Amino acid sequence: MTATTAGTAASPPAHGDLTALDALALSAAIRDGAVSCREVMQEFLARIDRLNPHVNAIIALRDEGELLAEAGERDRMLRRGECLGRLHGLPHAVKDLCDVAGLATTTPIRPPVPSSNPRPSGRSSEVCD
Repeated sequence: MTATTAGTAASPPAHGDLTALDALALSAAIRDGAVSCREVMQEFLARIDRLNPHVNAIIALRDEGELLAEAGERDRMLRRGECLGRLHGLPHAVKDLCDVAGLATTTPIRPPVPSSNPRPSGRSSEVCD
């Protein structure tokens, strides 16, 4: 299964690769209890371990134990009837150009450069807000 349409029940793909599901299908599978947040995190971490040495897409990865503990907490939240929305339990990576506590930032800090095309807020254009 590589895609679903709105309102279609989601299930893990026949070949078992949860990382092949699109976000809507994966979200529905988590919400419907077909897979746990912890299972999803384990599969994404395994994919990162398998592919990242070849592509170096993720330069700073949080501790696997911390990530699995957070996924476990997301599962407990669902069992209590609590949901953080459609992205509940979906792993995501933060681009290393923005400051995130505990992770490396690879862009040099530089003062904002005034833009000739200001944003609606009137602030100058910056790399990260």
